[in-house]
Amino acid sequence: MHDIGVAMDSPNRQRFEVEGVDRAAAFLVEPRVPTSDAYRVWQAIALHTSPGIARHAVPC
Repeated sequence: MHDIGVAMDSPNRQRFEVEGVDRAAAFLVEPRVPTSDAYRVWQAIALHTSPGIARHAVPC
């Protein structure tokens, strides 16, 4: 879902990956997905494009 950050209605204030991942997390929280689960999705999407950072991420 990180590509949603390039959608026409995106605010375009941050990198598209960040905007997309923020929107994906908001999409999950809206139907009452637990915030902790939405954050895990946020991490997976945000980190998949940066393997150097992901290797050093603390496991959830």
